[in-house]
Amino acid sequence: MNHIAYMSSYGTDLQDRVLQEGQQDERCRELMHKLQQGTSDQEVDYHLTADGLVRFRDKIYVPSSSELKKTILREFHVKPYSGHPGYQKTLTTVKKFYY
Repeated sequence: MNHIAYMSSYGTDLQDRVLQEGQQDERCRELMHKLQQGTSDQEVDYHLTADGLVRFRDKIYVPSSSELKKTILREFHVKPYSGHPGYQKTLTTVKKFYY
């Protein structure tokens, strides 16, 4: 399953936000540096994709930004085909794709 297809109904806007917020997030910057250098065996579940996203296992790593997290939840909740699921169902769906 292609996770990028679930990034945003607005093309790459959400992906760009994740990348941009990642530059501001200390943990994300640290992970990116270690992954680029290949210096840490402790981060085996993390990998850096060609498009610059950090992934934990097969999920997109979301930097610690409450506004970004709200945006992601909103994206999944308001998509026309989602049928406006409740909070818990939306959160469960988001957790399939994002870490």
